[in-house]
Amino acid sequence: MKKEKNKIFPTSFKECFYFDEHKLNPVPRGWVRKFLFLTIFSKPRYSMSVYMRLTQFFYIKSLNSKSFLFKKLYFFLSFYFRRLNIIKNNFEHSLNPKISAGVIFHHTGVCITDKTQIESGVHIYRNVTFGIKNGGAPYIKKEAKIGSHSIILGNVIIGKKAIVAPGAVVVKSVPDFKVVAGVPAKVVGDVTEENYQF
Repeated sequence: MKKEKNKIFPTSFKECFYFDEHKLNPVPRGWVRKFLFLTIFSKPRYSMSVYMRLTQFFYIKSLNSKSFLFKKLYFFLSFYFRRLNIIKNNFEHSLNPKISAGVIFHHTGVCITDKTQIESGVHIYRNVTFGIKNGGAPYIKKEAKIGSHSIILGNVIIGKKAIVAPGAVVVKSVPDFKVVAGVPAKVVGDVTEENYQF
C-alpha cells in the first residue's frame, strides 16, 4: 500500500501493520500471517516496527480523545505495546518516536531516546543506542546505516547514506556519504556501492 515516506506516525490502525514496509522488511500477506509473525513465529524485523507504530497510534488517540474513559484505554494500549516491544524485542522507544515511515530494524536490542529523529530508509542493526547528551539528541538522515553495537550521542547529524561502523561511538556529526569508525568515531572513507551493501 502507498504511504508518504516523511510521515512519522500512522493515522489508522491498519496502517500500523505496513507503515515500515520495505523490500528488506516485506509485510506478511493476510491477517493470519501478520498475527503469526507478531506472536508465534516472532519475526523481530516485522514486530519491532509494528509494535512501535501501534504504540504511536494509540498514544495519539489518547491525546485526541474527548472521552476520559477512552483516553485512559488508549493510553493503556500504547503503554502495553511499548512494553511488549521491550519484552519481546529488547527494543526501547518513547510513546511517540520521531521515526519516518520505512525504517528497517535488522536486529533486536535497540534503544532510541525520545528526542531522536530518524528519516526514512535508515538501517539499524543489533544493539544500537541513540542517546541524549547535554540535552541534545541525534538526527539520522535518509538511508544511513547504523552498524551493530554502535552508540550515537547528543546533538549530532548522521548524513544521508552515511555508514556508522559496528562498535563506533559517534559524538560529532557525520557528513553525507561518509564511513565513520572507532571510539570516538572518525571519518575513515567514502561510501561506495560496494561497501554500502551489507
